[in-house]
Amino acid sequence: MIGAAQSWGDRMSTRQQSWDRLSAAAWLGEPGITRMISGAGATPQPLSGGFGSILYDEYAIKLQRLPATLSPEQLIFEFAENPNRAVNFGTFNTINIFTRRTPGTPPQVGDIFDINLVGPDNGCVMIVEMSPGFGNQTDPSGAYFDVQAIETPEYGTLPEYGAREFGFEYAGSGAVFYTRGASRARDIAAAVVGKGPQQIGWVAAMTGIRNRVRSAGGSADEDVQRAHKAVQPS
Repeated sequence: MIGAAQSWGDRMSTRQQSWDRLSAAAWLGEPGITRMISGAGATPQPLSGGFGSILYDEYAIKLQRLPATLSPEQLIFEFAENPNRAVNFGTFNTINIFTRRTPGTPPQVGDIFDINLVGPDNGCVMIVEMSPGFGNQTDPSGAYFDVQAIETPEYGTLPEYGAREFGFEYAGSGAVFYTRGASRARDIAAAVVGKGPQQIGWVAAMTGIRNRVRSAGGSADEDVQRAHKAVQPS
């Protein structure tokens, strides 16, 4: 299902680029990343370890006009620091609470988020890639960071395997803030139980970003745009 996000310009290609990057997970072949994961006593949760179809998704909100006090670069940087504080929206903060293990420091590759999920399951992700100049300068096309699901001694396995991207892209005089994922459920129970809360949670995240931009004097579309496709692993 592809929503009206197609009308925001040439975003289909960038969406597919994100999905390709997430599914390839080239970082899992990088010695530096593998050392960081093993140094935390963790192991990666690649797509190959999941159950069922690979789900590619996108949740996005068009920010028509950014307020003078809040740039898209600032928004994505704050999100990487503390997603719940950046979003500040009740539904999102109820479904998942992200705690970065290195608070008070600039977000960087290797940072781990412990995620307290609604229900009995929790889990962790690690920042494994950031766009060039993230937090300092931005490519004219935008900025992003990617997180990889990992299994840790503290929380075990995240209910889904794979990776997720958070970022923004310039669109005319505004920007599109998004999250994109390439994931498989941990097992059939996670596939059945986790789908609904996850969809609600990412819609809530984009809604919180929209509300924050509006409250600061900017303007944004009302509706969160969604796209997804399910692919059988080869």
